[in-house]
Amino acid sequence: MEQKLLLHAEKIDKRFGPTHAVNEVSLDFLEGEVHALIGENGSGKSTFTNMLTGILPIGSGTFTLMGHDVAPKNQVDANHQGIAIVVQETGTLGGLSVADNMFLGDEDQFIRRGIKDTAAMNRKAQELLDAYGLGYIKATSIIDNYDFEDRKLVEIVKSTWFDPAVLVIDETTTALSQKGRDKLFEVMDHVRELGHCVIFISHDMGEVLKMADRISILRDGDFVTTVNREDVDEDQLKTLMVGRQMDDHYYRTDYPDYAREQPGETAVSVRGVTVPGMIDDISFDLHRGEILGIGGLSECGMHEVGKAIFGASYDRTGEVVLADGTKVKDINTAIDHSIAYASKDRDNESLLINDTIEDNIALPSMRDMGRVLSRQGSSGSSRTSTPCS
Repeated sequence: MEQKLLLHAEKIDKRFGPTHAVNEVSLDFLEGEVHALIGENGSGKSTFTNMLTGILPIGSGTFTLMGHDVAPKNQVDANHQGIAIVVQETGTLGGLSVADNMFLGDEDQFIRRGIKDTAAMNRKAQELLDAYGLGYIKATSIIDNYDFEDRKLVEIVKSTWFDPAVLVIDETTTALSQKGRDKLFEVMDHVRELGHCVIFISHDMGEVLKMADRISILRDGDFVTTVNREDVDEDQLKTLMVGRQMDDHYYRTDYPDYAREQPGETAVSVRGVTVPGMIDDISFDLHRGEILGIGGLSECGMHEVGKAIFGASYDRTGEVVLADGTKVKDINTAIDHSIAYASKDRDNESLLINDTIEDNIALPSMRDMGRVLSRQGSSGSSRTSTPCS
């Protein structure tokens, strides 16, 4: 039986200044399918789906869902039009209950004569959690009482309880243990069985081939092709993603000779680094000209390693020593020696959300700017400043 068209994207386009993030991409999504969207970082996958789900405004082009053009103003508007997303980052709000997070933007259904029936909202939230096999999560509890994975499972319930026609899963599996992934896959199968569509974004080719019916590939904002799952293997998908044949070379052979030389001297030496409850006795060397990857399951401690090297972990023991013998014990020392750190938890640890872009960019240099302004003040300038620590 031929599957019917559910969602059509016609020449969807998006620019961020000089960056052409999505270049007139046209795609069809069918009823009753899991449609994977894959590509390297920066290929345009998330930008494409963020326009569909109201996180970003559409640059140009149109999305047509079940014969009607849709251009959601925000995620709540997208939900009301039958489109939902489970994002990679944290999508719940601290300080609110589980039930409040689940029905955020949809509280009207519990309002009677201007008063919200909180008890009714809590009952419905708990019924949904129980139906998803998540009864251990209590609707009345503050969301902060649960770890990242449980909060992500709450987001899955929040995004699917109203049976959306299109569900976007944007690299959500990277934040989940195998138990959490299995629960997510159950939800994806259920959405497909209802005759709806899942748009599945993942860098795990094994998961893509396990779950997807069709796979579309983006590269540098351009649409490459759409293939059926049974017609490709992991190596073929990787080749389509990067635009070159993958082999067993440790270092890329398409770079200039100077970039393919074997790693040089040790740039950073990590010895016996421990952060209580996070990582224990981690040791390794990072060489010049080398990219060192660190991986593992959710909550394994891998995200704490970079933080510890940067001197930003509490109660860290062990040594982080640079090539010149400098020991990195705090953030200021790391910055002074050209070490940068980008946290996984960008909203809480990398950015000041309520401040300007200008101040966020300048933040690592505020001590230097403070010293400059202080010198200007001592030389007679009308502007004075106290150096920042």
